[in-house]
Amino acid sequence: AIRHKLFKKATGPAAMIVAALPSLDEAKDDVSDSDVLYVAAHPRQVRTTVDALTIAPEEIKTVSRKQAEARPDIWKPMLWGSNRDIELLDRLRSKYQPLHALSKQRGWTVGQGYQVGGGGSKDASHLAGMATIAATMVEPLRLGPGEQQPFAHDHLHRTREAELFQAPHVLLRRSVTDGRIGAVLVENDAVFPNGIVGIAGPPEDKPLLATVAAVTASDISRYWQFMTSSTWGVERDAIEEGEFLSLPFPVPTASQAQQFLELLESTQDSNRIVTTANEMAFELYELNASER
Repeated sequence: AIRHKLFKKATGPAAMIVAALPSLDEAKDDVSDSDVLYVAAHPRQVRTTVDALTIAPEEIKTVSRKQAEARPDIWKPMLWGSNRDIELLDRLRSKYQPLHALSKQRGWTVGQGYQVGGGGSKDASHLAGMATIAATMVEPLRLGPGEQQPFAHDHLHRTREAELFQAPHVLLRRSVTDGRIGAVLVENDAVFPNGIVGIAGPPEDKPLLATVAAVTASDISRYWQFMTSSTWGVERDAIEEGEFLSLPFPVPTASQAQQFLELLESTQDSNRIVTTANEMAFELYELNASER
């Protein structure tokens, strides 16, 4: 964000607001339909010896007063996109239920992984010896290099529900790396730290969980999260648990879910799996060429 360059010591995002009281004549008129001028400057290299905040024409936008008063969610899409993005986000939101609704319907266990520090001291002996997956190992649709060390903590600040660590489960990395979301289907029991959000379900839901992993790692998910996340692109590149679960999720048919599972379990090159899963996700969302 531009604040990291312009306001190096700032503790949060910066905004400049220019406002004025209406005149008596203006106060008598209905101004509810008037527009608010919104200027969203972006970082850029400027060839000048003078420090300046440069504003390009495409960064000058207008927002209706009604939207400005009622829609706090529009400001980030307007920062990085336009009204077309708001329309697409609204259409996705209205057409598909969020992932948290599906998780609740299926009775899945959802939550962050264990937390070591924090002052609490809860018995963790029931997790002893289980494989541990580090957050850095969770990449788009695959587990990266690294040994799954046996869990060795006697006590934890937060242990989480035991079901969260039972396969099959989807692991979602909270930190975003190189603009990509790490999401992987894991088919063995394993524990993981709170840098990962887990979604665990029964064995019969494995194809549906595979779909969740593939969709979460896709470009459509990345677009949704970047446009709606409270921190990504603003303060730090991270996605919170509730933000993962806010993703509008089209429920696949049994055949579609099975295709996602077969793709994720295939021996193809990992980059090819990500590319293929991305195209399948676009089809699942029924997006046309211009929306992709």
